[in-house]
Amino acid sequence: MVARILLCSVAALMIAGRQVPPFFDLAPGVSAALASDRAGRVSDVRYSLSFIVPSGLQLPIQGKVAITFALSDPERPLPLDFAAPAAHVRSLTAGGRTLAPSSVNGHIVLPPAVLVAGQNHVTIEFTAGDVPLNRQEDFLYTLFVPARGHEAFPCFDQPDLKARFSLALDLPDGWKAVSNAPDAEHATDGGGRVRLRFEETKPLSTYLFAFAAGKLSVETAERGGRTFRMFHRETDAARLERNRAVIFDLHASALAWLERYTGIPYPWGKFDIFLVPAFQFGGMEHPGAIYYNATALLLEPSATTNQSSAGQA
Repeated sequence: MVARILLCSVAALMIAGRQVPPFFDLAPGVSAALASDRAGRVSDVRYSLSFIVPSGLQLPIQGKVAITFALSDPERPLPLDFAAPAAHVRSLTAGGRTLAPSSVNGHIVLPPAVLVAGQNHVTIEFTAGDVPLNRQEDFLYTLFVPARGHEAFPCFDQPDLKARFSLALDLPDGWKAVSNAPDAEHATDGGGRVRLRFEETKPLSTYLFAFAAGKLSVETAERGGRTFRMFHRETDAARLERNRAVIFDLHASALAWLERYTGIPYPWGKFDIFLVPAFQFGGMEHPGAIYYNATALLLEPSATTNQSSAGQA
């Protein structure tokens, strides 16, 4: 009787166009069962992501992602995570076939018919979710910790499925951007748009993938043969000048100390920081693009000992 009820329930969902994995409930979020199942089946993940950021907050950000991954068991459906209304999936192609976009509790379920053992390719055009993009009128910054990447774009949003990310941004004129990897291409189209492309990252968890873009200023310094860049929106020239050198000095000395202590050379290539206005945390350690609360580093002359110590911690 129990088996018959379960079979009927699954059949009803299949008829409704919703295919669910047979061994766990496909609830909102990423359950331990779902994460464990995917970690045992999925490997070698790559995301090629692009976002078109419009001028003004009234228009949504449009995105496209090409996901490649190796799959060991193609006999069962495979869910991707995307916590957005079904209408935000504008197109879906998998295994060379165009599928009718559907959503089950914040997941896009790929049926076995489009999956193969070995390399798989999925392309999704989507409307990005705004909340983890922290959009303002003239800048934005991502914050995907602890597991909010799937609120912005389709992905496997669990830390043990590390992936390589390639990012392209189409931005309003005058905007700059920073991400985990070095810049690879910068172009303007003459029509008020800037197009940036970044190199592919080393393997990252989704919560460590990051980018920020907007009307940003950039300070650059050389320390110990390494280039440091600081992206910011500070307009007080005196405040910036008062703190600029010490910020670079502290980062250079901390990085050199950690390399000596661990015996491990810094593995991420470039070293950029972004001073976020009114950041909700003290900082976030995205590889190659560390975020800080701007007020914690750009101190006033009257800063207390505690404030100065916090900025140097």
